[in-house]
Amino acid sequence: MAKRKGDSGKKDAGWQAYFLTAWQGAKGLFDYKQADNALAGALPGARFYGALGIMAVAGLIAYLITVVTNVEAAYLANFMVQTLREAGVGPDAFTGLDNLGTLLLLNFLLTIPFGIGSDIAAAALSFSLLRLTGGKGTLAAHFQLSAVVSLAYSMSLLLALFAPLPCLQIVAAIALLVIQAYILVYVLAKAFVAAHGVSLGHGLMIAAVVMIIRLVAMAAVSNSLSLAMGLPGIGV
Repeated sequence: MAKRKGDSGKKDAGWQAYFLTAWQGAKGLFDYKQADNALAGALPGARFYGALGIMAVAGLIAYLITVVTNVEAAYLANFMVQTLREAGVGPDAFTGLDNLGTLLLLNFLLTIPFGIGSDIAAAALSFSLLRLTGGKGTLAAHFQLSAVVSLAYSMSLLLALFAPLPCLQIVAAIALLVIQAYILVYVLAKAFVAAHGVSLGHGLMIAAVVMIIRLVAMAAVSNSLSLAMGLPGIGV
């Protein structure tokens, strides 16, 4: 029994070290000068099922950040409406919290089942495209680095916490757009280079194709769910 407990402890420590390595790798991707080293450091010990776990953690982080962001935005809107009412120029009812529950449910659907599923589908699609066009990487290595990139993307959403603040909306939106484009195109292409030994141009082409497909799918699903829940659509 002691041996079994010892083996279990070693396995737990192994998984903890594995996820810590992925976490450190994701953090390192935000320094473009260290992106290659961060990806190389996250590649040893690549595990397919471990990568799926990292993608699940990334989805959970994304959802928690969207929850905080939406609650923050709702209460700020509610405060502004109340202030206007006290001044005699606001609407008759508070509007900031009206659809908060529905919005949080929508975000859950978009970040957990669809978000994680789209990460897996995008990794599978890019792996297939890369192998068809000369890539030599293994499935485990490809999913490992794709998962680390997904984790970095989720971390970048922390910038969204500043978006509801009136004085920082434009700056936060631009910063978020730039960092996400950097991660989803440049860093992902670098991951393809590290996993498959292809050129950067090759990796950029595959990353761009996958990103466009994901954006179209996200817009379609988001719009359909929003309309089904009685929220404003986006007109696609």
